[in-house]
Amino acid sequence: MTKSFRLTSTYFIVVLLLMSCATVPIIPRLYKLPLLNVDNKMQKFNMQIDFKKQSFSGMLIVQRRADSEIRIVASTFFGTTLFDFGIKDGQFAVYSCISPLQRHNVIKLFENNFKKLFLPSQNFRKVRLYEEYEERISGRNFGKSIFRIYKPQNDDFEKLTIKHPWIGITINLEKL
Repeated sequence: MTKSFRLTSTYFIVVLLLMSCATVPIIPRLYKLPLLNVDNKMQKFNMQIDFKKQSFSGMLIVQRRADSEIRIVASTFFGTTLFDFGIKDGQFAVYSCISPLQRHNVIKLFENNFKKLFLPSQNFRKVRLYEEYEERISGRNFGKSIFRIYKPQNDDFEKLTIKHPWIGITINLEKL
């Protein structure tokens, strides 16, 4: 009885090990390239933010200014500015933000996301390559962020999805 149990458990462990080795390739932990290279010309994206059953949509405008500051402005399609952020020398600045978004945790979430999008020195815990997209994961538990980059032929993305699974927030960006 114990021999058959040992044999079965050994077989089960070997099968588990073989199945766990059949995952997608993982690139080393430090991945220094920014997800989006920002230059002096204005870049526009369709933006949709989903929070549980609520959805907000609008446009995200990103541009590097002459003083090397990256300005990030989100507005609705009717022209209302949701937020105006800036990143200069690794420092995040809030120039304006509507009152529902003026919570410390929400601002910190946007700061982390935009720094990972636009700054090259941000590290990701895992990077996985699939046929349709590239997935970069940072943080753990409540701070976990999953970046899915859908790439066309060149190095610039056509669609980007940022998921925060524990919080229930999804941010979709599509290049205009």
